[in-house]
Amino acid sequence: MPEVRDTSDATKGSSPRTSDELLDAWYRSVSEAGFEDDDAQTIGLFGGRSKTSDGYESSRSSRLKRVREILSIVRRYDIFHGLTPKSLRHMLEELGPTFVKAGQILSMRSEILPESFCRELTKLRSDVEPMDRDTVLQALRDEYDTPIEDIFDAIDDVPLGSASVAQVHKARLVTGAMAAIQAQHPLLHCISNIVSANDCANLALAIGASPIMAQAPQEMADIAALASAVVLNTGTPDEAKFTAARTAGATANRRGIPVVLDPVGVGASPWRLANIQSLLQQVQPAIVRVNAGEAAALLGLGGSEHGVDSLTAPKAPAGLAAALAQKLGCVVLLSGTEDLIADGQQLCTVRGGSDRMRTVTGAGCMLSVLCGAFAAVQPGDAFTAAVQAARFWKACAEQAENHAAGAGSFRVALFDAAGNMTDEVFAGE
Repeated sequence: MPEVRDTSDATKGSSPRTSDELLDAWYRSVSEAGFEDDDAQTIGLFGGRSKTSDGYESSRSSRLKRVREILSIVRRYDIFHGLTPKSLRHMLEELGPTFVKAGQILSMRSEILPESFCRELTKLRSDVEPMDRDTVLQALRDEYDTPIEDIFDAIDDVPLGSASVAQVHKARLVTGAMAAIQAQHPLLHCISNIVSANDCANLALAIGASPIMAQAPQEMADIAALASAVVLNTGTPDEAKFTAARTAGATANRRGIPVVLDPVGVGASPWRLANIQSLLQQVQPAIVRVNAGEAAALLGLGGSEHGVDSLTAPKAPAGLAAALAQKLGCVVLLSGTEDLIADGQQLCTVRGGSDRMRTVTGAGCMLSVLCGAFAAVQPGDAFTAAVQAARFWKACAEQAENHAAGAGSFRVALFDAAGNMTDEVFAGE
């Protein structure tokens, strides 16, 4: 690239040229003087040593235009007389993505820049001045063949972060959380029981989540800390499993990770009831998934279980769900022929499904895993997550019944339905 030297000599009465004069001289040299042809192949901002633009995607004139833009920006920041940390960051932001990327690299090079500059440049990693909403929407319209109104239900105006070549906005797809699960692949830490663990893991995989079925108390804190949601299932319990559940649940609470509790057979024995009550004193679940008998037992109403099945069905299950939600301070999903979702203030009923669900062991356990998956992709809205999980599982049951000849094929068809669920079926269209 051509070089321009300040040839003025103050000792001979010639004043040193200003920074603007030096920049102007440099620009004239590269835009007017041209380049010497050379056998050596070189590259440069203006095309190396060849006067042609062969091999370049942009023309010489476009490159010169970009240089004019750069010169205009650096003049405003007076780079010859010193930049503050903030002015350097702002200048790099105005110069564009390539310069922002250079600033990101420099933020990690304290041997090159003072610490104050490095700290300021770290903001270029996620806090670059964002593009305005209209620019973002137009970029999306240019990217998709389908109108974006048919893809996104909502797009937040304020980005979660902006950096050198992109900025991230929180958005909600018209297809709901199912699409988010498939896109994000949330990690589900499931402390399950020996009867349904394999099916729970396979269902999580089918919908796009990543299950980890760790059980050892010694690693619960580490595993739970990595998870997007924690699902605690008290079927086939022992002391070690309750210890693991308490550790995993408490870790998730501290980190703001949603916890789903499935107190399987809570009324089966005083020992099981006491341990689950102790668990609830130490862990705050976002969602509790129960059947009618389990809900009654947790409320002290004398619900009884035989295995994992509810033998007594209270006359007012809606009131049961609401009462338990108020007592535990969380969302309750009371599953049955009709699923009831309550949070103490609102109640939703989800109908549909198939009677064949009663022939599949672990159907409730798998619903709890679905609650974890939906809660993972929409933290802070456990009620909606539970409703969506219930709707999804009912839709899977209906689809499976259409392709099953009996209990065995129905179980397999449930996984097929979960993995092949379409937006239209999920929406009930």
